[in-house]
Amino acid sequence: MIDMDEKSVAIVFPHHLLEDHPAAGKTSGFILVEDQLFFGDPVFGLRFHKNKLVLHRSSMRYYHDHLKSRGLKAEYIEYSPDPHMGYLRDHLEGYDRVYTLELLDHELEARMKKLSMELGLEITEIEAPFIFRRNLMDGYFRDGRFLLRSFYIRERKRLSILMENSRPAGGKWTFDTENRKRMPPGLQVPAPVKLPENEYVQEAKEYVSEKFPDNPGSMDRFNYPTTHTEARIFLKDFIERRITNFGSYQDFISRDETFLFHSVLSSSLNICLLTPMEVIRAVLKADAPLNSIEGFVRQVMGWREFIRAVYILKGPYERTRNFFKHRGKLNPKLYHGETGIDPYDIAVGRVMGHGYTHHIERLMVIGNLMLLLGTDPDEVYRWFMEMFIDAYDWVMVPNVYGMSQYADGGLIATKPYISSSNYILRMSDHRRGDWCRVWDALFWTFLNEKRSLIGNNPRIRVLYRHLTDRKLEEFRGIREEFMGELMGRQEL
Repeated sequence: MIDMDEKSVAIVFPHHLLEDHPAAGKTSGFILVEDQLFFGDPVFGLRFHKNKLVLHRSSMRYYHDHLKSRGLKAEYIEYSPDPHMGYLRDHLEGYDRVYTLELLDHELEARMKKLSMELGLEITEIEAPFIFRRNLMDGYFRDGRFLLRSFYIRERKRLSILMENSRPAGGKWTFDTENRKRMPPGLQVPAPVKLPENEYVQEAKEYVSEKFPDNPGSMDRFNYPTTHTEARIFLKDFIERRITNFGSYQDFISRDETFLFHSVLSSSLNICLLTPMEVIRAVLKADAPLNSIEGFVRQVMGWREFIRAVYILKGPYERTRNFFKHRGKLNPKLYHGETGIDPYDIAVGRVMGHGYTHHIERLMVIGNLMLLLGTDPDEVYRWFMEMFIDAYDWVMVPNVYGMSQYADGGLIATKPYISSSNYILRMSDHRRGDWCRVWDALFWTFLNEKRSLIGNNPRIRVLYRHLTDRKLEEFRGIREEFMGELMGRQEL
C-alpha cells in the first residue's frame, strides 16, 4: 500500500497504461513522459516503425485524459530527446519521491537511477501486473537452468490453471504437437475487428508525420487498440471469432494472411491496456477446443512470463553474448525485404505494413534467415526493436539473443532455430521455387561452418549424415552467388 504523500509523484512511461494505476490517489499526481527510449533515442539511434509511434502517442494522450477523468492531476511531456532526461528535471522539482511501475528496461533503469541521485529523489518501482511475481524467481531458477517446460508446469500447478485434481486437463501438459496443422485451402480466416479511428489516433498520425517523416513503415493500416475499451473489444473478438481455430493453426504461415487466428493482443498486454490474468481468465471461459485454450495459455502464462524472468535474471548477460561471433550487417535488401527469398520478403513486407507478424514467422523465417546469413545479433535486435508493434527491451533481448540468434549459446534454447526450406514448405502455403535452392545452400553451409560449435548437439548431430563434400561444394557456389547479389548495395 502506498501512503498519500504530497511530495511524491508518479511517472508514467509509454508501457505503463494500467487502467487502475496503483499510485492513483496516493501521490500528488502523474507525469506522462514520451520518453526517447520509446520514441527515438539519440544515443542508440533506433528509428521506430510509424505504427509503433502512433500506438504510443495515441494511447498516452488517451491515458492522460483517462487519469484526468478520474479527478487526478496529470501533466504530459512530449518527445524532446536528451540522454540526461532534462525533459523531466524541471517537472520533478519540489518532489522527494517518485513512483513508477516496473521499468523493465535496463537503460531506462540506469538513467532513472542517475537522475534520482542527482536530484536527491527516492524511486519506488511498483511491480507490474505480471502473473509470475518477482519474489518467486530465485526459487524457480536456483539451479541456473532456464527451462520453459518446467516453469510452465510449475506455474500451472501453482495457479491451478487447466488442472483436473492434480493432473493436467486433457492428460498432458502441452498440446504443442496439435498446434502445427496445415491450414486447408479455402478455410475462412476472420480478420481482427476493424476499430474506428478515434480522435487520439487521428492526432497521433499527424504528430508522427510531422516529427518522424522518415521513419520506416506505413500508418495506413494501423488497427491496434489504443484504449482499455478497444483492447477489450479485441479480446472479445478473438474469443468469439478466432480462438476455435487458433490451436490447430497456431504455427501455420500464410502467404496471404497476416493475422490468421492469432489474438493480436501482444501490444495491448505490453503497454498494460490489458493485464495477462484478465486475458487468461477470459480465454479459460471460451467455448473452444483444449488445444486452442492450452496453446494460448502457454504463450501468455508460459512464454511471456518466462521471457520476463529471463530478462530480469540474465538480460545483461544475454545482450552481450555472440556465440557464433557473427559480425554481418543488416544491409538494405535484408532490412526492407528485397532479397528474392519469397517467405522472407513477404514476412518483412507485412512487418513494414503492419508492424506485426506472428511468432513463427519471426523465429523461423526472419530470424532464421538472419542467423543463416551470419548477421550480428546486435543488428538483429535493432531491427526487431524498430519494427514490431509489441517490441520492448525485456521482450526482445531474450527472444533475439536467446531464441532467434542463439547468441547466448543455449541458455534458453536447446538448439539453434535454423531449418532448411523443407520446414517452411511444410508449415506454410509458400510455393517451392528458386528461393528453396538458396535457402538450403545457406542452411547446409552454415551447418558445415559451425560444426565445431554445434556438431555435438544431439538435436543437430544427425543432420551431418546428409552432408557430402560434393553437395557442400555445390551449396558454397550457390551461397557465394546469392551473397554477391545481396551485398550489391551498401547504403540504407
